[in-house]
Amino acid sequence: MNFSKKAISLCSGIALFSLSVYAMPAQTIKEAIHMTESERYEVASAAFKNLVKSGDDMGGDLWFYYGDNFLEWGILDSAKIMFQKGADTKPSNPLNFVGLGSIAWMENNADLAKQNFYKATSLTTTQGSALAKDKQSIVYLKIAEAYLMGSTRNLSDAFTNINLALKVNSNNPNAYILLGDYWAQKNVTDVSEAIKNYEKAIDLDKTSTKAFLRLGQMWVGVQNYDEGLKVYTKAIAMDSTFAPTYRSRGDLLFLARRYKGAITDYKKYLSLNDSRTAREKYAKAIFLTKDYKTAIDEIKEVQKKDTSNLILYRLIGYSYYELADYPQGLLYMEKFLNRQKLKDKPKLIALDHSYYGKLLWKTGKD
Repeated sequence: MNFSKKAISLCSGIALFSLSVYAMPAQTIKEAIHMTESERYEVASAAFKNLVKSGDDMGGDLWFYYGDNFLEWGILDSAKIMFQKGADTKPSNPLNFVGLGSIAWMENNADLAKQNFYKATSLTTTQGSALAKDKQSIVYLKIAEAYLMGSTRNLSDAFTNINLALKVNSNNPNAYILLGDYWAQKNVTDVSEAIKNYEKAIDLDKTSTKAFLRLGQMWVGVQNYDEGLKVYTKAIAMDSTFAPTYRSRGDLLFLARRYKGAITDYKKYLSLNDSRTAREKYAKAIFLTKDYKTAIDEIKEVQKKDTSNLILYRLIGYSYYELADYPQGLLYMEKFLNRQKLKDKPKLIALDHSYYGKLLWKTGKD
């Protein structure tokens, strides 16, 4: 499988937001958590809301996982409200203090983050065996997870907390997934340790789609696309509702210039989680199959919600040229080129000059 320079150039400049997703809400907290892990945030939120109505906050756990869904979704204000609710109503539950610490870490307030993490670990230590081993392990792993995300990373403290989790439960597959994430960030030139830990997680839980996803991403990172494709396909066979696998396999197929296969996977991802990121990738893949009319329609759907992605102006300008609608093509190409003064402007490529020149010529401005 080979990279396409044209495809890579077209792929820059992506942001996130979520649109509506329709599905039956989960009936249990476990199902709702799985929806969060599957990036089906809006459906998970509806599920958590229904669980709250039951009146049982599960010792404060419900508020934590409800907040964690918003945190993963990128809606930090709502996440903080849920974590604070849990901390206020169940102050003996360490998880919500982990949540508050995670928000502070994401907001670059390291002191407040560490205060909350210390509160969480102190509660965990104080309660000792009275607190289930699984929950003790989750406290340390969620702290480690926070240290591994955000604009600032703290690999040392992440590693410490992962090992604390393993000390509590050495057979927790999620601990090995995070250990793999740690090594993937620690040593970007040697992925052997990361792969070893993801495989260890799979040995412990052969149904862990999250571990398979990470393993596939690692193989793709070292350009072993055939192995990555095998891993993704196996994960999808195990759990057809785990949306990230479709997105990642679509990305792999896109890079391999297998655009029709990428379109199929992006469409499936959109059926589970209608995000702008996936819709943009879907539009780009359609463009590269030369279905210009559909590409324009998809791009306009994205632009109804957000017009910030400049790459889409480029693609729609190209597409109108290919459909011989030269005035519209010129309009969009000039929108794209006029935004080159912006700070986050995309890099111009040769095709931009080529299409712009042809559009000028076709509209009598030679």
